[in-house]
Parts: sequence; structure tokens; C-alpha cells
Amino acid sequence: MAIKYYPEHYDWTRGWEDDHPFWHTHDIVTHNQTELDLVHKEVVLWLYKNIDNPERHCRWTRQVLTISVKFRYERDCVWFKLRF
Repeated sequence: MAIKYYPEHYDWTRGWEDDHPFWHTHDIVTHNQTELDLVHKEVVLWLYKNIDNPERHCRWTRQVLTISVKFRYERDCVWFKLRF
């Protein structure tokens, strides 16, 4: 399966705040654009490898120097926080 590194994966019509507002969230703050690119690629690979059906059970977006991820299940969020 080829993984596409979309800059974001959430419902654009709702926006980030209104797309599943009660899901569990985690933010990763980076210090520069190069680090953001590396971490973003690593995060997306991790999500596809470790989360069952990530397009359905996760949302992620990339801002200026931050990657934000939402999870449907708390167990996935905790696992992600331990990794990142």
C-alpha cells in the first residue's frame, strides 16, 4: 500500500475545531520547518502502521510548526503520546 503524505486529513467543511470535537487530541510542537517535515512523515507512517483504519479513527493536520492529531479511542491517543 502506498502511503500519501497529505498535509492534513480531516473534514474541511467542518474545520479542525468542529471535526469530532470530543475526540482525544495531542499536539507535537517542532522548532523549524525541516524538523516539522521529518516528524510529519514519521507520524503519518506510525498512524498507518499502528492504528486500525486511520482515515476513520484519526484526524491529523499540520500547522506552521505544529502537528495536531485527534483519536477516536483513548488507548490510541495514549499510545501515540508515549511514542511522540
